[in-house]
Amino acid sequence: MSRKSDLLKESDRVLNFHRTGSPVTRHWRKMVMVKIINQLICLKIAPPSFKHFEASQVQALIQFWKKRGLSESTIAKHLGVLRFFFRTASVPNPLPSNQELKIFSPRKTATQANSFEDLIQKPEHRFTRSILAFQLYFGLSKTESMRLNLNIAAQNHFLFIDRSIAHNRKDRAIPLLTAEQVAAIEIRRSLLTDKNRLIELCPEGDLRALFKADLLIQKLDPNGNFRAHYAKTRWQSLLQTSPESEAWKTLQAEMGMSSKYPLESWL
Repeated sequence: MSRKSDLLKESDRVLNFHRTGSPVTRHWRKMVMVKIINQLICLKIAPPSFKHFEASQVQALIQFWKKRGLSESTIAKHLGVLRFFFRTASVPNPLPSNQELKIFSPRKTATQANSFEDLIQKPEHRFTRSILAFQLYFGLSKTESMRLNLNIAAQNHFLFIDRSIAHNRKDRAIPLLTAEQVAAIEIRRSLLTDKNRLIELCPEGDLRALFKADLLIQKLDPNGNFRAHYAKTRWQSLLQTSPESEAWKTLQAEMGMSSKYPLESWL
């Protein structure tokens, strides 16, 4: 059996066992690992197992990527996949930090969590503002916000996300704690009138196009991680009353995340 075959089987075994993230994300990680293995073989530095992977091989990969013209943002994403692999494989991570490797991704400015405070007022269309509000104040994904059945979801003390629309296909409840959350529900209710969901008023494809156009006109990233605002504010609130370990569990449950690792980069 070839070294490449051994590494591919090792990668598949680890990534298939740990099902963190959406199907698209899991498939993307696999594809990145296949590329990395092929590049290690091409550079003639492939180890017999990832257990023997060393920092010098990381440096060689980075030099290879730079010669191929990959951006620092893309290199940082590749390194993130490697770190995920080592973390889930429960083997020592040989990768230095991005700072030590002198890899600096350009910072996002338009959609950083600390710029979300006045973001809700910028879009022109009421539908866009409503979709955005449920992302910012409840941590919903864009799809969840558009497909939300308000008649079922809006309860006295929480917002119920049914598994039929949840991004992880599991029910979850988000506590109703702030004036912004109450306002988001009331505004959505006024938009819906006798309907239950936005997609009953406008086809989902048209809603997505409207959302994208509205934000682009305002020079905002329509693919921005607006859920990060809820994660950051809720995290600070939880730490005031709960130990950190419990705060993580609560935040993961409210946002439908099976792991805390994606959330760490949002806080």
